[in-house]
Amino acid sequence: MPEPSTVRTTLLSLTLVTSSLHAQADLDSLRRIAHDRSRPDSVRFRAYHDLVWDGYLFSDPDTAYTMGRWLQREARLKASGTYDARASELMAASWYVRGDLRAALLHYDTALALHERNNDDDGYADVITNAASMRSYLGEHERALAMYAEGMAIHERIHDSVSMANDLNAMGRVHMVRGDHVRAADLYMQSLRILEAMGDMRGMSTGRSNMGALFQNQDDHAAALGYFREALHLAEAVGDK
Repeated sequence: MPEPSTVRTTLLSLTLVTSSLHAQADLDSLRRIAHDRSRPDSVRFRAYHDLVWDGYLFSDPDTAYTMGRWLQREARLKASGTYDARASELMAASWYVRGDLRAALLHYDTALALHERNNDDDGYADVITNAASMRSYLGEHERALAMYAEGMAIHERIHDSVSMANDLNAMGRVHMVRGDHVRAADLYMQSLRILEAMGDMRGMSTGRSNMGALFQNQDDHAAALGYFREALHLAEAVGDK
């Protein structure tokens, strides 16, 4: 999961990954734009958000949290509900990177309330599915599945196929952890069909990895290796190290 593409990013387990980092020159450009008061607030805030995500979140989450607080204060001064919500998402992500899912969920709750107030269905759906992943890792599987279902209903309504595929993947993982391998396989395959229709090779690689993990859990090592090899081939084809 929102305008900044990085907010919606997902993978088979938790959702806070980014496909690539900006080069240093791009980070310097984002920094200049973020602090250029002559630019519109929406432009500055987006640059600052992307600077935090790509430049600090995964390498220095403490600083990312502090920068998220700054964005929150600025957004509130300028009455920007959108970036008030996204600042909460940044702070949540910084706690996730540091391994404190409970603290992350508190900030996600704030972001959800703001997205709801802003009538931002896209932002709401992305946040609730991020939070669902954390609930699932805390063992709250029923609650996580209900949250995924809510997010997916919105993604389906706004025709966001990528997010729908990610939601199906994530729900499949929950069912796999619970031992319902039949349901997990069905959800994984639904996700794969969407990704294949879109030609999303990176997503197809993740989906095949999931299927490999499912068969590995069933001690069907031959089938697992087959899916893992297909996943590796697709990852190599798109240069996804």
